Amino acid sequence: MKTITVANQKGGVAKTTTAVSLAHGLAYRGKEVLLVDVDPQGQCASALGLEQEPGIFNLLVSGKPVRDVVRTTRRQGLYLIPATSARPPRRRCSRWNGRAKSASC
Repeated sequence: MKTITVANQKGGVAKTTTAVSLAHGLAYRGKEVLLVDVDPQGQCASALGLEQEPGIFNLLVSGKPVRDVVRTTRRQGLYLIPATSARPPRRRCSRWNGRAKSASC
């Protein structure tokens, strides 16, 4: 497993675009990818064509299990933990166990 972080204190430098494009490209090449959005603006979900919904806050503060906050995307092999918003969850990967290859969502 490899971890790649995209970070910069300055706004407007394409952090979200870079992270989503990289995750999408890796998934397209057959890699299993978990994209974790911790940006308060929470635009990774929007960039992937999904609605914003609760996610990282529920994992870090509320103590929800990872399987309750991981979302499937339209790209096979690409999963998302969205940044938090006020909307209720729409889709979830109920069998996520930390290994994407064995998740059946």
